[in-house]
Amino acid sequence: MPSRRLLGAAAVAAALLTLTSCKADGTTSASASSSASSAARATSASPTVSDLPVDPEPSSDCGTGDVSAGHKVVELVNPPAQFIVQAKAATFACDPNGGGYAGTGAAKDYQFATDVVAQLDTGATTHRTVSFDTLTAHVRACLQKSAVDSPYSCSGNIYDITLSSSGTITRISEVWHS
Repeated sequence: MPSRRLLGAAAVAAALLTLTSCKADGTTSASASSSASSAARATSASPTVSDLPVDPEPSSDCGTGDVSAGHKVVELVNPPAQFIVQAKAATFACDPNGGGYAGTGAAKDYQFATDVVAQLDTGATTHRTVSFDTLTAHVRACLQKSAVDSPYSCSGNIYDITLSSSGTITRISEVWHS
């Protein structure tokens, strides 16, 4: 607590020195402002653990992670094989970086439609439609933590899927997150 008071006092002193160092012609005294900034640097050079903020940039715009009707967010646990993939239902949770999805519970088998539309993200807001084979190779590389071809990157194996009335995946789209 004493170091917080000292830091606060140094900040107030620096502000007062800056305000009172103006000359009549509107210019400032360089020596007053440099000594004030030196005092501020000296008191802030070695903060203690208790002086550091817990979350330097708290996020108030976490969102809810709501999914559109007919969609489901899943975490793939293996690459697709013979038009089947295993995935865990993914739930959204807030964190200091704004939040994200993570798979929960036991994995379940999902069947792909033969005409499935597969999309990989190419950034925060764009996707590219790819072949089923490209999707499979991408998921395999991400699960094995191997390099993937540009412009793609691995985003935690989280995908937004659209299911038909019979429960087959008709569209699968990678969910981007950092």
